[in-house]
Amino acid sequence: NRSFYGTFKPYTKQELRAKGIILFEDVPGLLAKGVSPEKIFSEISHPHTDGGFSYRIVTLNHKYNILTSDNKLLSNEWFYRVADFYEGFARVQRGDELFNFIDKKGNILFDEWFIDAYSFDDGFAEVQRSDNLWNFIDKQGNILFNEWFKGIDDFHDGFAKVQRSDRLWNFIDKKGNYLYNTWFNWLGRFQEGFAIVQRSDNLYNFIDKQGNILSNEWFYGLSDFHDGFANVRRGDKLCNFIDKNGNYLSNEWFNVAYYFNDGFAEVQRTNAEWAKIDKDGNLYDREGNLNKKTSNNQLNENKKVNRSLTNLISR
Repeated sequence: NRSFYGTFKPYTKQELRAKGIILFEDVPGLLAKGVSPEKIFSEISHPHTDGGFSYRIVTLNHKYNILTSDNKLLSNEWFYRVADFYEGFARVQRGDELFNFIDKKGNILFDEWFIDAYSFDDGFAEVQRSDNLWNFIDKQGNILFNEWFKGIDDFHDGFAKVQRSDRLWNFIDKKGNYLYNTWFNWLGRFQEGFAIVQRSDNLYNFIDKQGNILSNEWFYGLSDFHDGFANVRRGDKLCNFIDKNGNYLSNEWFNVAYYFNDGFAEVQRTNAEWAKIDKDGNLYDREGNLNKKTSNNQLNENKKVNRSLTNLISR
């Protein structure tokens, strides 16, 4: 073995070319001579477009580059991985497994390379530096926030979820303002203007985009808003619907409550009977007959859970 390795020497460039191997440095010249890309690269992706920019991802000697529509390489550097373009930038990974972004002119976006990164979405990309903390980068290569976070999620409806080192979460806007002065165990995404939040005692509520908590009562479980109503569950496991003003739909609580569909939601009453409820709180049997004992004019007194939004967590 020692003799074998002692006599082994790498091939010269001329020897490699003689064996029919195409070197990275040979590619621009071959393309300029009009050699077909299919004769140069081992793999060529289907054409992709991003904002009018057409390109294909090509593979040579187990590394990747981007071939433009006029059959020119976008970068002089070959990468360990190349992702598709999103919002004008493609995520690239070097051989040392660090990430950055390349624009449509072949420029690398940021001086620093990151241990992880996600594609651009809504003007920002998530990046993770060597200490495992996360931030956002914009399309000019600027880091968005002074503070780095244990975890982040992309912007949605103007807010991103961020997690501190103590594993608590908050929403942050693109100017660095936190939505609420309390940090939460868990956050959902905004849907129909509200996001689910879970506080330290594991109870749930909704928060709006002004930082207001929807209901004075906190719940053991709830769903996102759907068609103007959300399902909520108390500690006794009974369910109801709540609207965006914090009002319960019915004075009756149910074993099971499903989403609204075509103006009605299916519910199971505590006597195990199934019924349908409309958006005025009226109950119907499965044949569509109105239950007069639960008609809307008898529900109003019990629907006033919280007429106004509040900034206080009630516990």
